[in-house]
Amino acid sequence: MSQHLFDEEYVNLVRRQIASVAKAMLANEISFLLGARKISLLRHTISMENDDVDLLTLITIDAETEHLPLEKPDKYSKNRNQADIEAEIEASEIWARIFGESACESLARRFSYI
Repeated sequence: MSQHLFDEEYVNLVRRQIASVAKAMLANEISFLLGARKISLLRHTISMENDDVDLLTLITIDAETEHLPLEKPDKYSKNRNQADIEAEIEASEIWARIFGESACESLARRFSYI
């Protein structure tokens, strides 16, 4: 019984972290690309149904942009022009916001007060 309570508490903690990242994305405190990456990692630390549309939306953003060097773009510029990398990141950020904004709103609402 105590293990179940610990697991439930942990799941709720991670859900609150997901809500916090989603709120930061909506407030432009972190990029949608980086936020989606963080939420995708957090999602894998807890066992949740694989049919959560909001989480799947952000996992899709992460999967579609995982090749982009979000932390240190200059580190990867050996084979590509830095301006091209930055342009791709910027275009992907616009797409991610359009595609993921409603999912972030939903996650922030659903997981904030757990």
